[in-house]
Amino acid sequence: MRSEWVGFFTTVVGIAGAIFALLFVGLQLGHGRWFDDPRRKLAAESALTELAAPLFVGLIAVIPGNPWRLGAVIVGCVGISVQARSWHGHLRTFSQPQYDVKYRAPGSFDKSQAWLGWLSFAVYAGLIVGGFHRVTWWPNGRTAPVFGFVTQDFGLYLIASLCIWLVMSGVTEAWALLVAKPR
Repeated sequence: MRSEWVGFFTTVVGIAGAIFALLFVGLQLGHGRWFDDPRRKLAAESALTELAAPLFVGLIAVIPGNPWRLGAVIVGCVGISVQARSWHGHLRTFSQPQYDVKYRAPGSFDKSQAWLGWLSFAVYAGLIVGGFHRVTWWPNGRTAPVFGFVTQDFGLYLIASLCIWLVMSGVTEAWALLVAKPR
């Protein structure tokens, strides 16, 4: 990886880390808005994951030897699992026959969280695509392209743009969560 990319990912780590810390404090101070609602807990988890993702990718990218692809693939897999958990939680709470205090009728915020999860899923899948280029086949030690169109430059640009997207998306999701009226 060229030195300008190390500088970029160092900047991403600083920005994502600072915003993550501010969001964490904001969520703690405003815990009454989301803590008692299972769907809002999922939104808080999603926002924190979207800010932790570029932080982790950037931290892995600045390691000497630059195993930047590994960081993107790990974060992509973790992000997809968090998104699957979120969808499971939304489906479980949307389908409750009796809405009580714990499972109230879903509002527009909840529905948008469930639908916009597809975009998050695509972003995390993009991190996996950007991180894979060649895979070593274990029996004979040869490498083969996984995604033939993913060159090193394309992978770096894809991962960098998705990191920027994740920071902006995490901030937007956290803002929407914290300004939404508690139910």
